[in-house]
Amino acid sequence: TVLAMSGLTLLQITKHCQESMPDIATGVTLGMEKNGVLEVTHSFPTPDAAQKGPSIEGDLGSSKKVDVPAYTMDMLKQLRDVNVDNNNMGWYRSSQGLGGFLDRKFVEDMMTYYKENSSSFVIVFDPWFSRKGSLLLKAFRLRPEFYQTYQSQQFTQATFNS
Repeated sequence: TVLAMSGLTLLQITKHCQESMPDIATGVTLGMEKNGVLEVTHSFPTPDAAQKGPSIEGDLGSSKKVDVPAYTMDMLKQLRDVNVDNNNMGWYRSSQGLGGFLDRKFVEDMMTYYKENSSSFVIVFDPWFSRKGSLLLKAFRLRPEFYQTYQSQQFTQATFNS
């Protein structure tokens, strides 16, 4: 499968990740699958409920926790209303330098997206490396074998070698 990303989406992702440094930035990628090509045409950032108690400022300085799934659904509805591709293709996230991004939450997020759409993927952008003048952007997908192994919790050396 081929992943094709618009220039606008690349700019949206890199800008969000660089502005969020040193925190991890996450967001949703939108587009469509056509003839075996995953076309990414838009993205938007999502608040991360696990980071430093993010909140939305309300009246009189009060704040409330952000419901990330509800926020995402609301954004998808609003994008559909203005005729922007609103098919959730996957997500993106920044790494914290030196490729450090693979952790339990990362795998659980991939599992959640895979459960909803087996063609989903994650784009990882390294803003630290990119500040040195090179764009470091990688895309990952789960294989069906990993999904089944993870669901069954049958982890052995043999399952990881296959």
